[in-house]
Amino acid sequence: MKFYVYAHYKPNEHYPFYIGKGSSKRAYTKSNRTVWWKNIVNKYGLRVEFIAVDLSEEMANDVEKEMIRKYGRADQNCGPLINLTNGGEGTSGHYPSAETRKKLSESRKGPKHPLYGKDFNGLNNPHYGKQHNSKTKKLISKRRMGRSSAHPKSILSPQGVVYTVYNRKEFAKAHNLTASLLSHLLCGKSKTHKGWTLPSENECQN
Repeated sequence: MKFYVYAHYKPNEHYPFYIGKGSSKRAYTKSNRTVWWKNIVNKYGLRVEFIAVDLSEEMANDVEKEMIRKYGRADQNCGPLINLTNGGEGTSGHYPSAETRKKLSESRKGPKHPLYGKDFNGLNNPHYGKQHNSKTKKLISKRRMGRSSAHPKSILSPQGVVYTVYNRKEFAKAHNLTASLLSHLLCGKSKTHKGWTLPSENECQN
């Protein structure tokens, strides 16, 4: 069985609120999720992106842990992720009991919620200025889901993260950009689009 690592986003945001590992249709299922996860999705909706695909379970565990460490967990006041563990543990298909999920939910209501009153915009965003390590970049590059462009381009997000654009139309849709203006930016016809720019050579190598 092959596995993948995925990220869940609020539709109009550029940093994820959840990182997961799965197989088959797990990335799209809404069952066996925490109350915290369901509250977010019910309120804002859901966008799914795949970080790496066609992995062994061991490799998927490693990527999942790396991505959770990169973005940071909300319950540890280290970032926006609602993951309750550091990832990479347990047996596939094992989820907390209903009683456990209920207790976790009750412990995070109102002012008890790790994100209560917090601002993750701009410099406050834990994603700001961070890039994938070389191992994760290679996994994403080799195993990116979907159709690839013959000439992938790098682009720098407003949060300071370097992305590789394989399919301009799909990338624009996923990040709420205009495809034609994104193409102008990638071709050097414009300098910026909604805060996105072309990275410097040093940023591409990080």
